[in-house]
Amino acid sequence: MRTKAFSSQSYYLEKVLPKLLELGAVRIAPFSNRLANSVPSNINALRCLANYEALRFSEPIRILADNMVDRMIKKSALTGGKYMSVHLRFEEDMVAFSCCIYDGDWKENIAMENARERGWRGKFRRPGRVINPEANRRNGRCPLAPIEVEMLVPRNCFEYARIATLLGPVRGTVTNFSKLSKDILNCYIQE
Repeated sequence: MRTKAFSSQSYYLEKVLPKLLELGAVRIAPFSNRLANSVPSNINALRCLANYEALRFSEPIRILADNMVDRMIKKSALTGGKYMSVHLRFEEDMVAFSCCIYDGDWKENIAMENARERGWRGKFRRPGRVINPEANRRNGRCPLAPIEVEMLVPRNCFEYARIATLLGPVRGTVTNFSKLSKDILNCYIQE
């Protein structure tokens, strides 16, 4: 079922719910938006519970996850099986969509504007659309930059837990992972 981005609560109640009741299941596409935008907290709580109860990974993904956890525990023998796994995403589409500003220069800001336009064709330039990067950051809506992640991981953590980090392809002047990857022993950078 095709839905418009940021559809209202009434849209889901009047259009999606009848289809769900009729068919027993509904696939909503594209589904890149949280349904919790501007809805009462009791409906948001119900959404969270429904997602928790209904959404499950497929069997191959569950098996892969179990194998990865077992492998991490075995490779963490020196730390009593304790480990920390960190998956960092600081990719162009994610940073662009967040509308956050980092330490980049004007070229990087233009690149982010272009990425937004390429990926979402005018969504961020609509009349009345206000983009407030400072408010986004203050409200915790910005992906953490690599240096911010490094500040969150306490130094003594390296002594007590094995840390495995997967870094996806990154971009820009603020995405320098070299210092982070030197500090974290098991840092895998995906190119």
